[in-house]
Amino acid sequence: KPDGKLVLIDFGSIREITDTYLARMGRGSELTGVISAGYTPIEQINGKALPQSDYYALGRTLVYLVTGKQPGKFSLDIKTGRLLWHNQAPQILQPVKN
Repeated sequence: KPDGKLVLIDFGSIREITDTYLARMGRGSELTGVISAGYTPIEQINGKALPQSDYYALGRTLVYLVTGKQPGKFSLDIKTGRLLWHNQAPQILQPVKN
């Protein structure tokens, strides 16, 4: 904001409810989904989003904000699946990185 305060805004995706949309819903047909590569959790991609899914997206957004790099540019820890971004944000204190 002009006063320097940060604001989190969810732009999300919207869809007009048309006859085609209603027909597909009624038949149980697949609908086109919108995802943001690197930010959308697997369960949401699979149509099983949970309230916790927003935390995944928020965490990925914070990684981008502190590193300036898209989440897809980082390697993953093969044991945990976590992004290996910590060395790209030396300005962030270790307790926050955990």
